[in-house]
Amino acid sequence: MTDNNIEDDLIDSTLVYIIKSLRADEEKGVEEPAQRTSRNMGGPNSGQQYLEQLLNSGHSDRIKGALRMSRDTFIALRNWLTKNTLLKASKHVSVDLKIAIFLYLTTRPASQRDTMERFSVANRVVSE
Repeated sequence: MTDNNIEDDLIDSTLVYIIKSLRADEEKGVEEPAQRTSRNMGGPNSGQQYLEQLLNSGHSDRIKGALRMSRDTFIALRNWLTKNTLLKASKHVSVDLKIAIFLYLTTRPASQRDTMERFSVANRVVSE
């Protein structure tokens, strides 16, 4: 299997998971605000700040190592998901962070605890 096929399969799996999660949130009647501010995203070492630093670092190898895709691919995935699905920010978690957490869990042998530590989020955020 080529790297392109593996990446395509990963993106397909990601999309299926996110869509299922969105449907579950919709069934629960979860309302989500339109915008997030860094104030609601956590403390000074929050996962949102880590992700912003990563995406704005300009180091393509670092971004690819962390997200398993280029910055441009990540942005394209985010844009596609927000345009074509119901994916939205929740009260404390941005769309970018939701995608990054999902990618972190699915592209490496990381436990929920590892993911919680890396992104400074609660277990509920990782498990939903």
